[in-house]
Amino acid sequence: MALEIITVDEVLKACNGCLVNGTSTTEISGVSIDTRTVEAGDFFIAISGKKYNGHSFLPDACRKGAAGVIVSESVKNLPKDKVVIRVTNTVSALQDIAGYYRSRFSVPVVGITGSNGKTTTKEMAASILSRKLRTLRNPGNFNNEIGVPLTLLRINSLHQVCVLEIGMNKAGEAYRLAGIVKPEIGVITNTGSAHIGHFKSVEEIAVAKAELLAEVRGTCILNSDDEHFRLLKSKCSGKIVTFGLEKTADFCADSISELSGGIMFRLNGGFEVRLRASGYHNVYNALASIAVASCLDMGKEEIVRGLEDFEPLPMRGESVICGTIEVINDTYNANPDSVKAAIRLLQKKKGRKIAVIADMCELGEKADEFHRKTGKFIAGHSVDVLFTTGHFAGMAGEAAMQEGMKEVFLCEGKQELISKLLSMVKPYDIILVKGSRAMGMEEVVKEIVRRKG
Repeated sequence: MALEIITVDEVLKACNGCLVNGTSTTEISGVSIDTRTVEAGDFFIAISGKKYNGHSFLPDACRKGAAGVIVSESVKNLPKDKVVIRVTNTVSALQDIAGYYRSRFSVPVVGITGSNGKTTTKEMAASILSRKLRTLRNPGNFNNEIGVPLTLLRINSLHQVCVLEIGMNKAGEAYRLAGIVKPEIGVITNTGSAHIGHFKSVEEIAVAKAELLAEVRGTCILNSDDEHFRLLKSKCSGKIVTFGLEKTADFCADSISELSGGIMFRLNGGFEVRLRASGYHNVYNALASIAVASCLDMGKEEIVRGLEDFEPLPMRGESVICGTIEVINDTYNANPDSVKAAIRLLQKKKGRKIAVIADMCELGEKADEFHRKTGKFIAGHSVDVLFTTGHFAGMAGEAAMQEGMKEVFLCEGKQELISKLLSMVKPYDIILVKGSRAMGMEEVVKEIVRRKG
């Protein structure tokens, strides 16, 4: 990963490392945690994860031309011309180096977090900003303790703005990441029950999300319709800008209408905005991105064209047409709030509505409760047929049947589900497929496309 040159001495000071081998004047032209991306002059940081220990790949990194390595374990038999820095924790070292590197640039950074919609909001904001400004953003879903610092290390003097999605699933994580990002603008899209298995309540989640706001140097952008708006507002020390569907918000929407393959609304009763993404939840995401753009002096033309250019992300409410059948591929992840949003989107479609639901993960002791509530919600929102797979999703199916839903099929696994589903599909059906990332429900979509496309 190319960066503007820094020296070993700067790295040592940034991460409080110990120089085991080499000289402090050596220059570094990039940082990598993956030997497949190492280039000559890079530093390889040995991260120990659940599946792999980066220390096992040190010889590979050196053979590919790494100028040096950062380790937290004793190492032997490395080439004598390689710099070796020892630290207590290599993930913390990566973050510290990224924080130091970010401090060298005055480029404004936008930090975006929330229970739902943060990736889409990031992409919408970047689509608007890039019409006038050289914009850096997280690639893919690089929003965690490793992805955020790796993105910061891509900043260079040509960038005019950086838009970063900041994820968190435990208390303290957003604060740590925001501390190295130092955002000029902070956005919280919403607070909900995602990752509630790590918390006692949604209010605790809101407090954890609000950790971002403590590091915001300029403007905090908040969802005024959010249940915890007042709590979030109390954590802001600077300017506050709001978005929502209520007219009291600084950026609000009215005249909302569903289109074929998208949605349209008027901003603050003024100009029209068209999205190639469906659902009211995407109106919220668009409003948040408009608020970001306005804070950075983007005009009406950039906003309208930027949002028109935005393309829905794969597996996030993506519409896939298979002959006369439409599949809504929303398989990237799932939590109670995002499932409700997906069901509301399905409800507005014309045709027989089929929901295919898998387990929602990271709900902890409340998994039973949330899945049963989800089943009741589905039963009350005009869904004609429900398929489930997974232990907890089965509870949602049982709850739907208790609410009087007739066509509910509880499947042992994806293969049984696919077989039953494909035997029942009719022309003009609308099929929503939704589940947590660990459930791999994109396999169901692929099989529908293969058999019916």
